[in-house]
Amino acid sequence: MNERPYVLCEKCGCKLYLETDTDYADERYEIDGHSYCEDCFDDVARDLFKVS
Repeated sequence: MNERPYVLCEKCGCKLYLETDTDYADERYEIDGHSYCEDCFDDVARDLFKVS
């Protein structure tokens, strides 16, 4: 049996499974072509869009 397709979170490296014909995708956020899990996205967005 083949493993479901996935991408890795750019920050923590966890597997984010993509949608297939039989399974829904994991929550995934993308900024500039980089994928992030739900847990890491807030920190990444805060750092990227910080206003001084």
